[in-house]
Amino acid sequence: LAHAHPSLFSLVVTRPLAAPEVLRPLEATLAILRAGGFDPATALRVFRMVASFVAGFALDEVCGPPPLSDGATPSPLAAFATSRPEAFPHVAELAPELAHPDADADFEFGLDVMLAGLEPYRLGR
Repeated sequence: LAHAHPSLFSLVVTRPLAAPEVLRPLEATLAILRAGGFDPATALRVFRMVASFVAGFALDEVCGPPPLSDGATPSPLAAFATSRPEAFPHVAELAPELAHPDADADFEFGLDVMLAGLEPYRLGR
């Protein structure tokens, strides 16, 4: 959906949604989280956290720099850091990953970390 309508997507995720249709996915997600052992306030926080994470990744994907002919995304930061490695040694070391990020791996890693970190917040753990 974000790729099909990038301008609309960026507008939707940066504006408050005030329509009954927004409540259906929220209700379904809250029901799953409540059944998974989260209290109401924590369930809402989990929903907001995951929704923000997903929206952020999608925005970066559709609004970030256009891909190069080989499918890579140009990284001005990587180019600058490699031109001045003495000033930015840690960034320069990661320049290849900055120049060719693996968004899918980054996304999965973020979700895994969030999900692992939620265990202590479940009721009756």
